[in-house]
Amino acid sequence: MVKPSTDRSAIVRLHKAGRPLATIAKHLGIHRSVVYRTLQRYRDLSGLQDRRRSGRPRTARTPKVVEAVRKRIARNTTQSISTMTRDMGISRKSMQRVVYEDLKMYPYRARKAAILSASNQQVRVKKCRQLLLRTRNKGHHLIVFSDGKLFTVRSCSSTLRTSE
Repeated sequence: MVKPSTDRSAIVRLHKAGRPLATIAKHLGIHRSVVYRTLQRYRDLSGLQDRRRSGRPRTARTPKVVEAVRKRIARNTTQSISTMTRDMGISRKSMQRVVYEDLKMYPYRARKAAILSASNQQVRVKKCRQLLLRTRNKGHHLIVFSDGKLFTVRSCSSTLRTSE
């Protein structure tokens, strides 16, 4: 198939310049019948666009359904795709295409995060200053970071009782 933007426009341009059809085909490296079809399309449609093709019309992703899904999501943003598929009688894959491709919406989960209060901020600043002091005295060479344990500035004593 000929690329609509490059070869078709080049074929028409060369034809308007008075080049023979066989020369156009040889120059562009395409078959001569492609040149004939492209020029016929240009005469019929008065442009370089593709012809309208027949095909099965959409039933699940119609503009009416897309708008209905948009309104449902606007009313209730926490509604899941599976709930909407059940209520609207559309397959799950079609509903996903409506939400992701047509509406350009993607799911997200609100994450919980710790709020940094004024007292927490003061504690963090204090710990950071202690770390800076350690680096000045080359005490940072003794700090070991690992994935297995949370990092603390102060060492904590074990809560387990040991037998003496």
